[in-house]
Amino acid sequence: MSFEGRYQKLCPNGHYEEQDVYMDTDQCIECGEKWVKTNLVDDTNVPGEGYDESMIPKPKPLTVKNSFTVFLADYRAKNAR
Repeated sequence: MSFEGRYQKLCPNGHYEEQDVYMDTDQCIECGEKWVKTNLVDDTNVPGEGYDESMIPKPKPLTVKNSFTVFLADYRAKNAR
C-alpha cells in the first residue's frame, strides 16, 4: 500500500496552491515567496482527510468605485454598436 496525499499551501501574498506530496516545492510559483502555511491532506483511505477549507483565500469585495467601473464596462460591452 502506498501513501496518497497532497499539500495545501499559502504564500504571504495570498496565492493558494495544492501540490501532490511527491512534487513538493518550497516556494510559490506565482511570486517566488516561501510558503507561510502548509497543510497535509491524506487521500490514502479517506479522500480529503485533513483538508483545511480556511486556507482558501476569500475574494475581496469590490469597492463602490470598482463595482461601478465593472458595471459601466459591462454596460458598454452589451450596448456597443
